Amino acid sequence: MEVTIRRATALDAGAIAAVHAAAWEGSYRGIMPDEEFRKRPLERRRIQWLEWLENTSHVVLVGCNDGGEILGFAGARMLEAAQWGFDSYLATLYLQPALKRQGLGKMLLRAIAAELRAQGAGTMVLRTLRLSPARRFYEKMGARFIPEGVDVDAGHFDDVVYAFDDLRDLAARL
Repeated sequence: MEVTIRRATALDAGAIAAVHAAAWEGSYRGIMPDEEFRKRPLERRRIQWLEWLENTSHVVLVGCNDGGEILGFAGARMLEAAQWGFDSYLATLYLQPALKRQGLGKMLLRAIAAELRAQGAGTMVLRTLRLSPARRFYEKMGARFIPEGVDVDAGHFDDVVYAFDDLRDLAARL
């Protein structure tokens, strides 16, 4: 499968929201309460993505097939290292469920790390659900489990924290 990674634009908000909803359904149904899905209808996600994409401090990349269809996306932002102990935060990395384990996640992770490095980041932290299979992906990519956590985007979900201590090392791994 030929995939192109590019920066997302506001025109991508609807397609990103659709991938986001499908990925949540495929990954978190049965892990998270049904109420969490009801709180996030597709239109709410589209509006949230429009807001995210309008914020110039956010980096959002999409992976598209040769027809331009968005297959997955990654979103990140810079942090104040003095406050959080890390200088960037991977907020999202989601794929169409049928495309897992085909290399797209690695491609998006590599691309978002390169974007963050270009902005001066050397480290990256992320949150994922404690019961999420994504934990194995991040561990395989070399992320370090942070048992004490960090409160970047901390919410009410049962999540855990991982960190990439050297984005250059991550790029070499991928």
